[in-house]
Amino acid sequence: MPRNYVRKTARSSWNEADIARALKAVDKKQTSIRNIAKLFNIPYGTLQDRLKSRYPAQKIKLGRKSVFSEAQEAELSNYVLKLANLYYGLTPKQIRQIAFEFAASNNIKHNFNCDKKMCGKEWLYGFLRRNPQISLRRPEATSLNRVLAFNRTAVNLFYDNLEQVMEKHHFLPNRIFNVDETGITTVHKPSRVLAQKGRKQVGAITSGERGQTTTVVCCMSASGAYVPPLFIFKRERMKEGLDRNGPVGSIYRCSSSGWITEDLFLEWLQHFAVFTKVSKEDPVLLILDNHCTHSGLKSYNFCRENGIVIVSLPPHTSHRLQPLDVTFFSSLKGAYSQECDQYMKSNHFVQIVVTKIAELFAKAYNRITTTEKGIKGFEVTGIFPLNRNIFGEEEFVNTAPENETLPQNDDHGPMQEPMAPISPENETVPEDLNDDRDLIQEPIPGPSGIQRKKTRKRIPSKYSRAARHSSSSSDDSDSQLTTVFDPEATDDEDQSIRFNKSLEEIYEIPKPKALRSSNRKKQTSKILTSTPLKGELEKKELERAKKMQKKTASVKRKVDLDGPAKTKKIKLTHSKLEPELEKKTDDVCPVCGDFGISETWWRCRGCAVWSHSACTEFDRPEDFKKCVKCDGKSE
Repeated sequence: MPRNYVRKTARSSWNEADIARALKAVDKKQTSIRNIAKLFNIPYGTLQDRLKSRYPAQKIKLGRKSVFSEAQEAELSNYVLKLANLYYGLTPKQIRQIAFEFAASNNIKHNFNCDKKMCGKEWLYGFLRRNPQISLRRPEATSLNRVLAFNRTAVNLFYDNLEQVMEKHHFLPNRIFNVDETGITTVHKPSRVLAQKGRKQVGAITSGERGQTTTVVCCMSASGAYVPPLFIFKRERMKEGLDRNGPVGSIYRCSSSGWITEDLFLEWLQHFAVFTKVSKEDPVLLILDNHCTHSGLKSYNFCRENGIVIVSLPPHTSHRLQPLDVTFFSSLKGAYSQECDQYMKSNHFVQIVVTKIAELFAKAYNRITTTEKGIKGFEVTGIFPLNRNIFGEEEFVNTAPENETLPQNDDHGPMQEPMAPISPENETVPEDLNDDRDLIQEPIPGPSGIQRKKTRKRIPSKYSRAARHSSSSSDDSDSQLTTVFDPEATDDEDQSIRFNKSLEEIYEIPKPKALRSSNRKKQTSKILTSTPLKGELEKKELERAKKMQKKTASVKRKVDLDGPAKTKKIKLTHSKLEPELEKKTDDVCPVCGDFGISETWWRCRGCAVWSHSACTEFDRPEDFKKCVKCDGKSE
């Protein structure tokens, strides 16, 4: 039926509510049944049939019957949802191809396109209307590691650790926090715009081709409170204006990579302790991911001294178990992109510089940090209130260890029962053909290669009513396809029909392979502030110190003057690094007082004193004609 079809009659325009009111009016016997039928716009014969219980209390559908019965469409619908839960969802083109193969393999009469071997778009639209629980969605890219890591064993271990600390400390929602890092950039994602219809390319201005990423550390509690964020800029030292108009109470730091380090995480812990007023008498629970910077010895000692209990998430599960990822970061980045887009359109042909990041982020952050997002984030992840059964079994991917077979799923829905034999009464055939010579015994393959019990399968003959109907409808289906279904069969008879070929045989259900054994130690959820972990951290810190003592450092100074930059190398061991640098007073920058390693130096043309290029206010070394010492001498 076309989507733009307009009804030409008013048949069956009543509903079940009209029938119910009409039946009550008949019981009162105030007027005749015919007048009541006219009053409620119900056909007289329909009302009579309902009074005599000829038809069940269900409205009969008008129009052409669908290709598949209700049971068959239910099987197809369940199959689509099952694949979507396994991260292998079907596209509209794929479901059209599978539906065609399903009909052709089971000799179901259809009018699909046999040249393309695909259902039409109209069938797909009708299928979606009849199954409102299915809709076309844009999936979120999920890595294979995340899919395999989110399993029942790893998740149960995380909830076991949560139960252990909750039973010991009895944390209230205002003392349960989640912290994580996210990245923002000066190049935003443009919003949708209005443009000419049919135009192939529609552009929107951005600040640049590739932006500079700034890390922001956010934290929220199960009661909906938020800790002021930490900004980490990709710089060697702070610059004036980086903290301009940022969120109230935020702190700002720099790192060479723009990412968080163990030292910066320790600074954030100190900031967190001041904001939450944590102590051993009033501890807090902090939930975070398994990043290496979160498990340093200095951070461990600080948390133990100040009453901060840390529980780590299983690796690659933050998309399901971390409240910030589930309810907060997506909205925050969308709001930040909107603010950047508004800034670009308000300031024509002006780039977004790094000093504008804090101000634009503050506008988005203040708009998104609502109490509901914080409470909902901890609720849907099962952290508070603690609910280890928040995720159903269908949301996990069962992985088996090496050399162990995966369990077979025996739940195949209502259509996976053994195929029932076709009754001879459904067909009219001559007596000489109504015997077992045209019946063959054949094992019916089931899902995953399981052989179903042998059933009697009839070969359609030219005398059957189904064959005659198929030959007269050659324009609607392939001439080589014949159906074993009676076109005059009722819906109840269609419900009992079983398949020769199941959907899982047409399109195989994805199953994870056996996991390979590895010598690498697998990470799991841990209580990072537990006493046994201190020994591991001390051992790790000792090994790192030994490597640093053996390693030879190379201190380089790049010199930019009229010609190409010169490089001066000083080979020193780490044990002699600091005393040697203290003797070299001429290598100290007069602006910041730091000697600098692996940085660019410029020489002042006025007094020949070297300074960091980043400490000067010039863009080129040729312009550096007066430094801080020159200004001091002139005064």
